[in-house]
Amino acid sequence: MQPISLTDFLSALCARDLVVQIAGHGGLAQGTATLGRVRGAMGHALALSASPEALAGAPCPYDPPCAYDLFHNPQGALNAGFELPKPFVLRADAQGADLAITLRLFGAACDWAPEFRAALIAGLRGGLDLGRAGRVPMPVTAVSHTQLTLAMPPAGALALRTQTPIIQRLRADHAGLGLDPASLLTGFAKRAKGIAQWHGFALDLPEAELAEALRAAPPAVAGERRALARGTKPRPGFSGRIAFAAPPPELRRLLALAEALHIGADTTIGAGRVRLTPLG
Repeated sequence: MQPISLTDFLSALCARDLVVQIAGHGGLAQGTATLGRVRGAMGHALALSASPEALAGAPCPYDPPCAYDLFHNPQGALNAGFELPKPFVLRADAQGADLAITLRLFGAACDWAPEFRAALIAGLRGGLDLGRAGRVPMPVTAVSHTQLTLAMPPAGALALRTQTPIIQRLRADHAGLGLDPASLLTGFAKRAKGIAQWHGFALDLPEAELAEALRAAPPAVAGERRALARGTKPRPGFSGRIAFAAPPPELRRLLALAEALHIGADTTIGAGRVRLTPLG
């Protein structure tokens, strides 16, 4: 793979947003179970055109491989115990009374955009399981797509502010909030390398420099515990703010990537959506 610096990867990142608007149901944007249900509905639709091998968890023999293979099956590992991250995230937003669902594709997955879009629309039309209300069809009224562009964040103090809970796999604790920002960012660095591989790049990260910056000026965490619904077992998470007093340039670039890629676990069902803002 071609080596690439973090600086160059910010401009080389291919992140395509497929956005569908649904009439009504804007209140579902705040539900932590919504995007898990969207992913399930989309997966069922993708399975209809998948190869038998992909459905069985084996590599897809189709040329090109079916989108279900990228969506559901492992695609390799960065190193022992760390699977290559899935090349997409999901996001939900209220637009007045309506609901907007965004499927953000990364790298090579952008080549499958038409198949992913068709499955997203078909899955939503088939309906989402809303518990006591049963399966409710989601009528899609508009579809659009945009290309995300990243820029270097400004100098000075910055904050990552959660829009959905951050889920951290480690059982670390920080001020009783269940979040260890240093290990969270270490894990995110691996995620960034994995997403870079979907672009054909080997991301060169100055990990020793980043670790030293975090030791010298540990981020300040303020917020609360907030669970993310996943099936019948909620995942404990964190909602709030992670503040950086004076992050050096490479850390600022990494934080910009976190805003684009999401951070932590369960990003494919919307977790770890953050906004990077000046600290004020």
